[in-house]
Amino acid sequence: KLNHFDEHLLFAGMNEPGYQDQTGVVNKSIDAIMAYQQTFVDAVRATGGNNASRVLIHQTPYTNIDKGVEGYYHLPKDVVENRAMAEVHFYDPSDFTLMSKDGEWGASSKVRFYWGASNHIAGSDRNCTWGEEAYVQGQFKKMLDNYVSKNIPVILGEYAVTLRSTTDFPELDKDAWQKSRSYWTEFVTREAKNHGLVPFYWETSGDINRNNGSAKNAYVIEALMKGAGEGKYPF
Repeated sequence: KLNHFDEHLLFAGMNEPGYQDQTGVVNKSIDAIMAYQQTFVDAVRATGGNNASRVLIHQTPYTNIDKGVEGYYHLPKDVVENRAMAEVHFYDPSDFTLMSKDGEWGASSKVRFYWGASNHIAGSDRNCTWGEEAYVQGQFKKMLDNYVSKNIPVILGEYAVTLRSTTDFPELDKDAWQKSRSYWTEFVTREAKNHGLVPFYWETSGDINRNNGSAKNAYVIEALMKGAGEGKYPF
């Protein structure tokens, strides 16, 4: 039904494909993911027409950077050369971007509010303790070295910091948190491009009014545009 669309339409076969991480079966689980992706390629190519040469996107296990570069996982075979893209998502540090309440991921786990050394608040136990600037660059370099430099384009298919409020967290320093959220968004967008990853921000009407297109949180849209403007693809 979609065969008549030209090369501007891309197909993706999976979304965040996970597996049961049990001792001795991880590789078999990844085998299953790769088998599904191979079936996806074969099925699309078999329909002919524009689908015979359409760009196909393949998600690493869990759409995770480390799982995509550890050596066991690999992209499916394709009869058409240079029509494959890899996809990863990025939500690190997850206790800053995703975690919704203290104790959610273990009794001692805490939601973090302040990302980036310049945004830390002295003495606060809400400062991020991992996943800051150097870590982001290191993760994206893995994709540059393992995919981009080998002529396999990479999509950063999701990245964002969830919204916080003083209703849920009365101790939240809203200004410092907004600066952290803005800086993370700007930094990740810029470094994604600098390492050859095409960034797609995850937005579900929290930052943009879907009825009229206006910005609900102009600061994060400005951060996106600043990061995109400063980032330069290495090709």
